[in-house]
Amino acid sequence: MQTVDPLCGLNTLDVEGPFRRAMEAYDAEDYVVAAEEFSELAEAGDTASQTMLAMMYHNGDGVCQNDVQATNWFQAAAIQGQSDAQYQMAVRRSVGQGIEADFSEAAEWFRKAAEQGHMEAQAELGIVYRMGRGVTRSDTEGAKWYRKAVAQGHAMAAHALGNLYLSGSGVSEDPAEAARYFRLAAEQGDGEGQTDLGLMYANGSGVALDHVEAVNWLRLAAEQGHPKAAGALGYAYVTGNGVDADYGEAAKWYLVAADHGFEDCQFNLGLMYFYGDGVEQDEIEALKWFVLSADADSAKAKDERMAARDDLQARLSETQMQEADRRLRAWHETRPFNWRY
Repeated sequence: MQTVDPLCGLNTLDVEGPFRRAMEAYDAEDYVVAAEEFSELAEAGDTASQTMLAMMYHNGDGVCQNDVQATNWFQAAAIQGQSDAQYQMAVRRSVGQGIEADFSEAAEWFRKAAEQGHMEAQAELGIVYRMGRGVTRSDTEGAKWYRKAVAQGHAMAAHALGNLYLSGSGVSEDPAEAARYFRLAAEQGDGEGQTDLGLMYANGSGVALDHVEAVNWLRLAAEQGHPKAAGALGYAYVTGNGVDADYGEAAKWYLVAADHGFEDCQFNLGLMYFYGDGVEQDEIEALKWFVLSADADSAKAKDERMAARDDLQARLSETQMQEADRRLRAWHETRPFNWRY
């Protein structure tokens, strides 16, 4: 269920009176009564009540779910300066929820909320400028708004700002600053921040080379299901960098990345099945992963993987080829439309 802070922005008309009773009814899940009380206050212009009523229409609590009504009440509060309602209007304008999509209008609402210190709006405005969605694209402006969100503890913005320092986009290229911001994100449990901090330790970029520290951060991210970290952790188990070499563990983590379409990990997993390293030898399973890995960006890698695929196909029986095809189809059927990476 989506929620908001109804007291973010302007004060209510009478926090200790009718609004408090309405909130007590809402907290007790007596939504019908809460909706009636919030409606009366909202009609009188109380921004917190307008915002709460909007959320009740959004969620269908005590009223029939209605995106148009939700948007109308968010807009009523937003116009009066309620920052959380402004943020909600920006989101709705971005996706066309209860109102026509309009990126320029969305950017303006994000800006209004961000200028009042709304952390999520600041982070989103950073994205808006990076993508040029409804505004002139500007990495410099993106970095400015990310930095404001980071100052309030926003993990995603910290990771995004780290990437800007890593690439020198909108800021001076500075791997050490990139690592600092990745750490801010990583220490809040952000899996992408943990992944990139781990890779910086693995490469000695912006920080002293430290394979043990790299593995520690990569493991935290991989255990959250981040495939890039899983692939790097699998490689660490193959090489023994920062951890005792263990092909079984390597195969386990390669599988996580391979299932998300990482071609290098798919090919490496295929090799492990071909040779029986860390897994039971299975040439049919090896062929499945060779076929999947053949769609590589690098021409050299693609040729190598196609050669491995073709060599293995030439030695398998028709029955084995049919089983490999069955496994490929089964694998594709379990992938959602946008499964990749």
